[in-house]
Amino acid sequence: MQDENLGFCENKIGIGAFHMMGKVAVNSPNLEAALKQGVRFYGLITDDFTLDLKKSNNEASFRLVMRRPELDPDHFLCEFLLITFHRFSSWLVGRNIILSNAHFSYAPPCHVDEYKFLFPSGHSFLNSENGFTFSDHYLKMPVVQNRANLKDFILRSPVDLLLKPRDDCTFTTQVRVLIEPLVHEGFPGIDEVAERLNLTSQTLRRKLKREGSSYRKIMDLVRRDLAIYYLTHKALSIGEISRLVGFAEPAAFIRAFKKWTGVTPGAYRNSPVAASSPMLGER
Repeated sequence: MQDENLGFCENKIGIGAFHMMGKVAVNSPNLEAALKQGVRFYGLITDDFTLDLKKSNNEASFRLVMRRPELDPDHFLCEFLLITFHRFSSWLVGRNIILSNAHFSYAPPCHVDEYKFLFPSGHSFLNSENGFTFSDHYLKMPVVQNRANLKDFILRSPVDLLLKPRDDCTFTTQVRVLIEPLVHEGFPGIDEVAERLNLTSQTLRRKLKREGSSYRKIMDLVRRDLAIYYLTHKALSIGEISRLVGFAEPAAFIRAFKKWTGVTPGAYRNSPVAASSPMLGER
């Protein structure tokens, strides 16, 4: 189609536009300057979508607004653009950028289970815009790539853009791997987790904060992902699910789930996501 918009917008973006943007970005002193160059570049060549970078309360927010979202009914282009800028940003600074949250203007899609791989973070839906947030300390990191590396990166695209980031040895991931099997027994305290990682609890808190995370956020991610699995794959009541993911009262679980995803567990179960589950379809 000779269109980097993949046919999902009113107008085409010629092949090579992303490469041209990359040539400008790799000459930037740090990630913040590189992303601002990317925002400015696409603002000059298309009005089919707008990009934006904002900072607030020690977090950075990269935002995307689609002018004609109905032309992208399965959200493929929206997902692809956000994934591209996250993976490209991580490549620019030479390390995986840990996302705090990914938010979307639409309801949970049928393939929402894939989002834990596409956007490894918290997810919320039915927002006013699409985007992701991360700790603003990444913005100060220097760009470590050059034009020669960019050429190789472009030759490997889009495969590398769609792969899960390889840098998976963060403390956020290590903590999650430790506590995930224990959700039904009750989560261990941060002191116990830190001891198993040969750290003090203060050091672990500091390292998690540097990654834009916290022990509470990791516990919430584990609970959210397990709750989504039960809602879409098991014929369990909301009360049963709330107990399985560690809540004493269903009301507390409902409030937490809405905070995590933007919708209640009942609304999530009745969304198109549930229609794709044979077990729920039999109910």
